[in-house]
Amino acid sequence: MSRPPPRTLRSGRVFGGSTPDLRTSFRRDDGAEEVVEDVGQSPTPQVAPPPAALEQIVMNLLADFRTSLFTEVQGRIRKCYEDIRDEFRLQRNFTPFPADPVVEPQPKPLVHARSQFKPLPYDGSIAWEDYREHFEVVAESNAWDARELGLALASSLTGPTLSVLSELGKVEKKDFNRLSDVLSIQFGDGSRAQMYMDRLKSRRQHPEEDIAVFGQEIRKYRRAIDC
Repeated sequence: MSRPPPRTLRSGRVFGGSTPDLRTSFRRDDGAEEVVEDVGQSPTPQVAPPPAALEQIVMNLLADFRTSLFTEVQGRIRKCYEDIRDEFRLQRNFTPFPADPVVEPQPKPLVHARSQFKPLPYDGSIAWEDYREHFEVVAESNAWDARELGLALASSLTGPTLSVLSELGKVEKKDFNRLSDVLSIQFGDGSRAQMYMDRLKSRRQHPEEDIAVFGQEIRKYRRAIDC
């Protein structure tokens, strides 16, 4: 029995006959036909690279990424700097309209408050006429008007002289002339004539007392009695 004739497949592989043809032909891009022998073995599988090599590949990729990222960021920063520089140059060369002159407020002159003198309190221990001279000097130094005179005198009363305020009305106790009249009646030299007469009769010069002081007090008693 004779063998069937060999057959040629589309891929170029020939079957049939005593020995199979294990060659494969294919046509290259330039049109030429190339024949390779098929040994009947499967292609060799690819082997994964070792961990050290894989790590080196990853490190190289990261280095390239950092380099490209740094280059891009540096370029953007330089571009931003150049834009800002150009903007400042334009503003420097631009001549705006002259601004309105600024008028600074003039400082106000300092007003120094005058120091106020305070009269001594009056308790009636001395004659009203003597205290009134002291009070009028203080009032003139402070430049008090009529209303301030009455308020200052009323606020200076203390001790026994406070009873004068209770004897006067709301308006009279702030009136300097009215207060002065009442104080003169109750605590003036006229109401103390007998008291000064008795003091004059009993007054003697002390051993260490200056004669000028003694004479001044004697004249004071005589003046009070004559009033």
